[in-house]
Amino acid sequence: MTQLVYLLLTLLFSLSSSALEGNAVYWQSSLAAKTTVPVPRGRAPEIPSGQITESGVLRQAENYLGRGYKEVSPGRYVSADGTRQFRYGVHETRNPANHHAHFESLQGGRVTENAVVKIVPDP
Repeated sequence: MTQLVYLLLTLLFSLSSSALEGNAVYWQSSLAAKTTVPVPRGRAPEIPSGQITESGVLRQAENYLGRGYKEVSPGRYVSADGTRQFRYGVHETRNPANHHAHFESLQGGRVTENAVVKIVPDP
């Protein structure tokens, strides 16, 4: 998941450098992805990352977070090592036309990657 998000961020920022003009940025490095991408200060951009079924999203969340994850607030789950977060709360489920979830990477408690997936009904 992380390599995909870095690839999408690299593509996004290389195609729209004007989106960064006037905004403070810092460079985020990833040894796993072997890339360096600019990440705006403040909130990490939401990267549309496809769709998944209702039952599939819960399985993938457990795989993404790994063993020992905790619910730190309603609808917000953080991995045991504090580097990954899954968000699926009231906001994400309120509007059936915008049913979604967030798979996020954390660094120092700050979201550095935010992959958003649309949730579709099980077949």
